[in-house]
Amino acid sequence: MNPINQYFQAEQTESVAFIVIGLLAIILSVGLYLFYRNRVMKGFMFPMILVAVIQLTVGIEIYFRSPQDIERVSGYLEQDISKIDEIEIPRMEVVMANFVYYRWVEISLIIIAAGLIIFGRNKSILLGIGIGLIIQSTTMLYLDLLAESRGVEYIQYLEELSTEIDYGFKPEK
Repeated sequence: MNPINQYFQAEQTESVAFIVIGLLAIILSVGLYLFYRNRVMKGFMFPMILVAVIQLTVGIEIYFRSPQDIERVSGYLEQDISKIDEIEIPRMEVVMANFVYYRWVEISLIIIAAGLIIFGRNKSILLGIGIGLIIQSTTMLYLDLLAESRGVEYIQYLEELSTEIDYGFKPEK
């Protein structure tokens, strides 16, 4: 399988994970709230559902966009390989820069969640928010780290293609 298909199909596979995790988060949080009906579960529901909506939105968007991305980038290779340099590498540089931002946001949310858990020990709504937030932030951090590592490999492939365009051959490493 060529690296373009591999990258976007892996992206699509991870989008399914986003969708499943989002749906499970909603089902789990609503189910626990209905079963226990207390302030902790009320707090737990809030970040679980809020982040689940993000997971569902991103997951569905990427799932349906990935086949089009394969066609688009494959078309660059077949019709105008210079667009790899002009369009796809700059697009991926933005994507990769965004992962740094996401990572800091997710780490910050994990720290905030830990604080809420520590200070919400008396079974308050803060404890529930902290538990839900730490679960969802940790999950998002893990999934984004996986996506970022795939992005690193993909952009390296694109840069190799770019070098081939510049020199007319693939240089030795």
